[in-house]
Amino acid sequence: MASRPLETVDPELRDRMRWLIGLRWVAAFGLAVASIVSSFWPALGIAWHPVLGLALALVVANALISAAVARFPPVGETGLRRFNKAQIGVDLAALTGLCLFSGGVHSPFLAFFVFHMILTSILLSPRDSYEGATVAVGFIAAIYLLTDRETRQGPSAVLVVAVMITTVYTCVYLTTSITTALRARERERARLTEELAARAEALRRAYDEIEETRKLELRYMRKVAHELRSPLAAAISSLQVVGLGMAGELAERQAQMVGRVETRMRQLLKTVDDLLLLARERARANAVAGPGDLVSLAAVIGAVVELLEARAQASGVALATDLPPDLPAIRADREALTQVFTNLIGNGIKYTPEGGAVRVSARAEDGAVAVCVADTGIGIPAEDVPRVFEEFFRASNARSHAAVGTGLGLAIARSAVEALGGSIRVSSQEGVGTQFTVTLPIEPSQGPLAVSGLAPSPPE
Repeated sequence: MASRPLETVDPELRDRMRWLIGLRWVAAFGLAVASIVSSFWPALGIAWHPVLGLALALVVANALISAAVARFPPVGETGLRRFNKAQIGVDLAALTGLCLFSGGVHSPFLAFFVFHMILTSILLSPRDSYEGATVAVGFIAAIYLLTDRETRQGPSAVLVVAVMITTVYTCVYLTTSITTALRARERERARLTEELAARAEALRRAYDEIEETRKLELRYMRKVAHELRSPLAAAISSLQVVGLGMAGELAERQAQMVGRVETRMRQLLKTVDDLLLLARERARANAVAGPGDLVSLAAVIGAVVELLEARAQASGVALATDLPPDLPAIRADREALTQVFTNLIGNGIKYTPEGGAVRVSARAEDGAVAVCVADTGIGIPAEDVPRVFEEFFRASNARSHAAVGTGLGLAIARSAVEALGGSIRVSSQEGVGTQFTVTLPIEPSQGPLAVSGLAPSPPE
């Protein structure tokens, strides 16, 4: 079977193999240091010449292993495991030689069998670890048998061997139990990470599809509204001509019927205009907008109040403002702000009986400006309050109070406010009144000023 690059085999097994090679360089360096120290300190009882030779042999063996890995990498998982087990055999043989040259069964380096088995259990699978432990026990027995008879006489040598064998298997059991649990947890974490990534990708695709559907909906809405507006406007003009008798005299009943048709046509035209406006505000909300121009809220509200003052007087509704002279400017679209407050104040006038009042107030708070439009009108039933911003929705009492209405004004207002980075909320009690609160962010580092030559309207 042809060899393949080392990077194509299991990454975990590949890393374990490289760990073993790296640790062997450390072990060879440690042996060299031990031999040099023992040459100056004979009392240690270590034959430093053989130990130094063992260190050099380990260096040569590790160099050959490294070269073999680079030139003839192990093939597949089975080949790599066999290669790792062969490395462990080389290490145990070198450790056996070190123990024989430093006191045999009573060598202080005998404890390194335990350390090596712990490392083996961390780096390799449980099965490979127990196989390595069995090989280590065999080498420990060989050390006992190759130790001179005088040294291994007595129960102490047998006890040392028994303790070492027990310790080796115990350490392998404990270490493999811990590493198996940790590896299972790591695999579970990796699985969850992949699952979360897949779900995030699915959510992203779903969001993209929703956005594309929304764009198609807006394009369709604009197209249909534009297609309807021109013939409606032409039909209304024709009805006006007929109603004025310019196409011939009409009987009284005929004039009334033409008038009713014209009224309905104007209502339909208002619905089409609102649909166009809603589509525009939604497109504005989805677009990445620039910072906008500095706009004086006081000036915008004052202009809207001035525009609607005549309607309020005709309805017998008191229209008042309470705007502080130091109301901060904000970055926003003036036309959108005008549309928002025209809808809110106009609704307040429309649904407030004669003798009632509509009050517009504003205040700066926590880096934003809050504008409240409160009326003493018919209010909104509690069950209808959560739906007031839905398209085409009108509260039950609103339909009985005013037959004319598209149910799009508040949906347009919410879209416009959210496009400006703000929020709008409502509180209402049926028969008492309604309050809409629009909160818009203040331009950073901006204080009170008037913009575009419009001075704030004084409080009424």
